[in-house]
Amino acid sequence: MRNLSLLMLPLCLLLFTACGGDDDSDAVELTQENVVGDWNLVELNNDFDVSIAGLGDESGSSEIANSTVVVTFAADGTWSSAGQYDITIMSSDTTEMETYDDGIGSGTYSVTNSQLSMTGIDAGDDSDTESPTVFTVRSYVMGSSLELVGNASETIMDPFFGLTVSVDVDTEMVLER
Repeated sequence: MRNLSLLMLPLCLLLFTACGGDDDSDAVELTQENVVGDWNLVELNNDFDVSIAGLGDESGSSEIANSTVVVTFAADGTWSSAGQYDITIMSSDTTEMETYDDGIGSGTYSVTNSQLSMTGIDAGDDSDTESPTVFTVRSYVMGSSLELVGNASETIMDPFFGLTVSVDVDTEMVLER
């Protein structure tokens, strides 16, 4: 089961980067102009269900701590990040912690209909996403805090082990000024 947990770390981080936004009719209006600037990454939490053909199912969660990550949204539609964080991944039979030193990536972003789309989020395995991650705004306090939620459900063929992997991930990210 430890090997299954080690396989889940990059998968969960990768799927965090491919989240689709929830359709929340009560979403707070957010514009690209008021997201521009520096934001501290305060929370990045995931709940996940993983099914690996022939190996079984696993559920768990991950959360960050000790974050010094600053996410910068530029007026030209690009974003970058720098800083360190610890991520703890908890499943039914194991808890593992990793430290990342290079932020959460960099890329482009856009804000449409109170949804923040970001490309280039780091999957934790030296690969960044090309597809945008779409987050719905759960709450926004102008100039103070931004709470985002997303969901990803995806089935992929693992290129290393040749296994079919189905993953469902709910993600929450909190940014503060």
